[in-house]
Amino acid sequence: MLTFAVDFGNTNSIEIMITNGTTHNVKVAPELVTKLDLEETEILCADKGYDSEPLREQIRATDTQAKIPRKSNTQSNNNHIDWNLYKIRHLVENAFARLKHFSIMFEERVTKYF
Repeated sequence: MLTFAVDFGNTNSIEIMITNGTTHNVKVAPELVTKLDLEETEILCADKGYDSEPLREQIRATDTQAKIPRKSNTQSNNNHIDWNLYKIRHLVENAFARLKHFSIMFEERVTKYF
């Protein structure tokens, strides 16, 4: 599984982590946040897969706002989310789509020759 950190300002990936397919996002997120230089980062957006209070606290400790929607099974609401800003997260989804495209091409070639 790939876990990405993307800079919305220039749409470049700034950190990539590869884990096995059974590792949940929230388990690798603390390590990913540690690797990021959040000194000049105002807001960190992530999807519901990263909904964790310890992760939010880790991000807040760097003076960065965590914009992570809460899962539907939590008691809290999502009033803290700027949904217009959150929609920009599609840039990350586009990066995944491109990587999957190359992955599929590679897998097809490997199966043809082996």
